[in-house]
Amino acid sequence: MQGELKTLKIRTMPRRWCARCGTRVLGEVVDFDQPGINALLLLAGEFAPAFHINCRYALLPVKDELPHYKGTPARFGGSDETVDW
Repeated sequence: MQGELKTLKIRTMPRRWCARCGTRVLGEVVDFDQPGINALLLLAGEFAPAFHINCRYALLPVKDELPHYKGTPARFGGSDETVDW
């Protein structure tokens, strides 16, 4: 809620966390100039996911009604290829 954020760059994505308590806050998606917020930090009801990405790396299938993209959707530069659980 307050204080400084520390940054660590993993591959190309800068990730930020609270310097005081260590909570992971966000990752900066550089290619899209958009932050990836840790949804667990949002109030209940403020997060409504629309799809899952990078499902080819999932250790277990995620069973829900949302699209499961192997990589990323075409609108984010991907192929729209999905996985079939």
